[in-house]
Amino acid sequence: MLAVAAVVAVSIAVPALVVAAAPAIAAFAPVITGAIGGAVSYTATKIAVNTVEERPALEGFSPLACATNAAAGACFGQAFNIIGNAILNQPIDLGSGVVAGREIGTYDEVKTPGFETHHLVPVCFTTQLNEAGLNPDENPCTPLTHTDYVPYTNAWREEIPYSNSSSVLNTNTATIPDIWNAAQKIYSEDPDYLDAVNQYLHPWQ
Repeated sequence: MLAVAAVVAVSIAVPALVVAAAPAIAAFAPVITGAIGGAVSYTATKIAVNTVEERPALEGFSPLACATNAAAGACFGQAFNIIGNAILNQPIDLGSGVVAGREIGTYDEVKTPGFETHHLVPVCFTTQLNEAGLNPDENPCTPLTHTDYVPYTNAWREEIPYSNSSSVLNTNTATIPDIWNAAQKIYSEDPDYLDAVNQYLHPWQ
């Protein structure tokens, strides 16, 4: 009975600890959850078998075997996470509960561990936004994986080069209409992003 009680206690305590530490481990939840599941499964099975055979609860317990099961669980956890998202045709969710590129809000609303926070209107245009009476803190953002984040950064750089370039149109000389024209090209295949930028740059519409 003591062994069974120990298994029950572990089964309750482990999920509780995971929930409590969720903010810190969010980005690695599939790996961590899988590892914990593998270790707990090995330990619980060992205790159950020993209990049935009337042997000490942890007789034959192997730390190496436990670690191996934890590692296998971690691999399966991340594999199932990736496969599941692929089946649903979704961007990879790193376990934070946020699906990359699908949530739009202010920086504070969408910043998420494990993701890049992409400002739909780059922060290099803060001066123009302030001059137009727009609040930079309300600039729409979306969480992206690094792989998805880089192409948008490059696209903005191509449409409106940095101020140290030789281009007449650059991040210093660009106007709100210039920024809007660039956004329409960059987000031509992302209607939700384009709509968010339009609402932000043209609040009077």
